[in-house]
Amino acid sequence: MSACSLFTGNLKEGISLIEKKDYEKAITVLDSEIDSARTPQAAAKAYKYRGIAKAELKDYRHAYTDFQIAWKLSCTLAPKYLADDKASTNEEYNDCNSVIPEKLHEIKHFLSDFSAIMATQKAAEIMSKKYPAFAR
Repeated sequence: MSACSLFTGNLKEGISLIEKKDYEKAITVLDSEIDSARTPQAAAKAYKYRGIAKAELKDYRHAYTDFQIAWKLSCTLAPKYLADDKASTNEEYNDCNSVIPEKLHEIKHFLSDFSAIMATQKAAEIMSKKYPAFAR
């Protein structure tokens, strides 16, 4: 199965809406993608992009939760690429090691420590319910 076949039109539409700065509609579309994601890779990308849209709307706590979930999924998927010479071109690898940590850092200063802890706990709760094989 190719990487392109892993993603539905909802993910592509959500990304397109973010590019058009229609963040509220992007969130609705990405909600649908998250609910129907066929793979952890698709879910990770949908959470990442929904986090971006929520951050643009200054919904930092929920964006932080989405980024935490995307990070956990991406980092669980990334190790298989570590020995690969093409690791630096793999999206899960890059999301785990730079992209999502940078997003978390960018929005962290908009949250109190308590809010960040609560967002992280919510992410852990969602991970254990929706993705028990990936929860740590």
